[in-house]
Amino acid sequence: MTLQLASEGQLTQNGRSSSVPAGAGVFYETRRPYEIDNRQDGQRQFTVRVARAALDVADSAVSRTCGEVISPRSPELRVLRTTIASLHEECEELSIEAREDLGDHVLDMIASLIRRQARPSMSTPRLMRGLMAHIEENIHSPELNVTSLAAACFVSERSVYEAFAGMGYAPAAYITNLRMQQAERYLMEGRSVQVTAGLCGYSDPSTFIRAFRRVHHTTPKAWVDGKRGR
Repeated sequence: MTLQLASEGQLTQNGRSSSVPAGAGVFYETRRPYEIDNRQDGQRQFTVRVARAALDVADSAVSRTCGEVISPRSPELRVLRTTIASLHEECEELSIEAREDLGDHVLDMIASLIRRQARPSMSTPRLMRGLMAHIEENIHSPELNVTSLAAACFVSERSVYEAFAGMGYAPAAYITNLRMQQAERYLMEGRSVQVTAGLCGYSDPSTFIRAFRRVHHTTPKAWVDGKRGR
């Protein structure tokens, strides 16, 4: 387990790629392939390695939990982080017996956290509300994508795809459709293609024009001219 104290990391395992912001935590299995990217400056973490046999947790629960980011807002995670930080600072002053007792306590806390994380923690409707809110607030950002959605809602990218699948959409298609709706309004207000592209989250006008053509089968200018009866 990694507890991210500062900066941001990235974990990839079991087909999940998750951003781990400061204050968050994430479990992963060292017996399976994984990749941790801590290249951002200012990295500080606690890494806790625990034998699976030491945890009174089902293997399936551990596997479901690995790769899922635990929110910095989780009270259980905050208590665990504080406890580990205190042990780190005071370890040299503790007797061997006290270390063993406190170590068992940390194991119990980790096992409890895994059990809680393994349960469905967010219903699809609740997750969709969070996803929709993030999309609406960031529709103008070129960084809006499945990865940023997953990170903002503290779920895996797979969870994002599954939530949208229930609506019959792919996440990228939904974002593009919403951007096109906004683009239509901006263009009809008389805004230029370049300005409209920026307002709709496209850093390059040519990329916006290609996306517009795929949806409307014509260029933004020709679409506006047709709407105005030119």
